Amino acid sequence: MIQRKQTLWLLLATVAAFLTLKFSFYTGNVLELKNIKTYKTLDARFDILILIVTVAIAVISLVTIFLYNDRKKQLLLCTTNCLLSITVIVLYFLQIKKFVDGAIS
Repeated sequence: MIQRKQTLWLLLATVAAFLTLKFSFYTGNVLELKNIKTYKTLDARFDILILIVTVAIAVISLVTIFLYNDRKKQLLLCTTNCLLSITVIVLYFLQIKKFVDGAIS
């Protein structure tokens, strides 16, 4: 039974992190070799660093749910996870610069 609000939020964070592996963040044209535009989608699988950080966010969120006995460690992992989430958002926006044109999905 879910007894605390942060358990629900951590469960939602886990689901959202795993969903970014499937759904795109940005779609548009990327300029390839010989000035050929190709249509691509930017999701967590687009870049290996984004993929690693996204999977780490999902795993940390899932593990943190079960640390309800150790509140200090749970708080530390939640803070770390927030910093990783900010990092992955910055990485997404840095990858958007590779696109010639497009829109946020």
